[in-house]
Amino acid sequence: MPESVWAQLRPGAALSPGSALHRDAIAGFTRKADRIMMRLELSTPADGQMYEQIDKRTGRPTSSRGIGWSHAAFLEAVYERARLAPKAAAGSAAPR
Repeated sequence: MPESVWAQLRPGAALSPGSALHRDAIAGFTRKADRIMMRLELSTPADGQMYEQIDKRTGRPTSSRGIGWSHAAFLEAVYERARLAPKAAAGSAAPR
């Protein structure tokens, strides 16, 4: 997100729906979320087991394997992404 948008996003600031700042903020957050989902998809082993943590340097799974809430959080994120922007989500991360 451009620095000019971040500079205007302060705690308690009101964003008017449809305003340029609102659109820029939504677009920026959406791009960041899509990158996170892609990273998660690339970090998930072929067996589909999701881990509690991913090593930020190597991208390899670490910690507990097969955690239910990891799968639930991923599925909720995929659902919300599709609900909020169906056309943009068509090519985003999906369970293997």
